[in-house]
Amino acid sequence: ERFLALLLDIADTTKATVLYEMEDKLQVSKSTMDEDMRKLRLFLKDYAISVVSLPKQGIVLQGYERSIRSMLYKVIASMTDIDYLMGFRDAEVVTAFSDQLVLNYLDTDVLKVISEHYDHVLKSEGTMINQVYRNQIILFIGVWVRRLQEGNTLSEMGKVRREIKEDSVRNF
Repeated sequence: ERFLALLLDIADTTKATVLYEMEDKLQVSKSTMDEDMRKLRLFLKDYAISVVSLPKQGIVLQGYERSIRSMLYKVIASMTDIDYLMGFRDAEVVTAFSDQLVLNYLDTDVLKVISEHYDHVLKSEGTMINQVYRNQIILFIGVWVRRLQEGNTLSEMGKVRREIKEDSVRNF
């Protein structure tokens, strides 16, 4: 759970992540935090993502945005109960620490909107909704929306945006 807490804190570009503050937040020693960072760096290497320290920004993820988003989805999906998360509970009532971390990182209201759009489109097409796939897709899109809201864009995003017609999904 410390791994997830550290990763989501670093991934949150709306605030600076400073290691000594994370030590206090997670109630661990400096040597434990150093070991956690070593494990995180080793894990991120498989995604061609690195962790760097920047002045006034603290610790940040550096790599292709597509890789960062895919990695975040994979970590969240493997460390939490997606079906439980898609119950759209408030983080305060969730008992599992990992689920609380994810719900604090992802906006429950955004997940609800994505869910409503997904269900509407599939129902209007007359397609049966598979709950497992539905929840995975909502989580995946939720991660992408969070990263976009923070200003993290893909380099080809402008071209793709021009090709998408005006509708509720694009405006979202």
